[in-house]
Amino acid sequence: MRTRSSEQEDTLLRLIQQMAAAARRLRELLTQSAEASASVRAEVGQSIALVLGQESALLSGIDADSAVRLLQSRARLELWIELLELDADACDRGGLVPEAGARRARAAALRAAAARLAPAGEDVAGGGLQG
Repeated sequence: MRTRSSEQEDTLLRLIQQMAAAARRLRELLTQSAEASASVRAEVGQSIALVLGQESALLSGIDADSAVRLLQSRARLELWIELLELDADACDRGGLVPEAGARRARAAALRAAAARLAPAGEDVAGGGLQG
């Protein structure tokens, strides 16, 4: 496991705060207009890519337990889950019900994996969730 410098931690924290603010803005936009669902989904996809970084495709394609272990950040995980749920809501508003179900299922699987592997406030030894 790589350790992050204080500067990297600060940069990651700022990114998470920016993405959380963007998620709130997108949720508000979605509640105001059903027509906004496609643009909200596009922005959510971009936000997920930023939150997950270079490992975005890998983390999105593997089982939830492995994704949680590899992600190593509770804050990034919680934001990813929030973005998946926002994407599910946008899918619902756009009439994409099967896709909405898939996004909600992935969010639930990630949440359950995190609970099993690192209960709130606890790190997973050897590469689990940190801050």
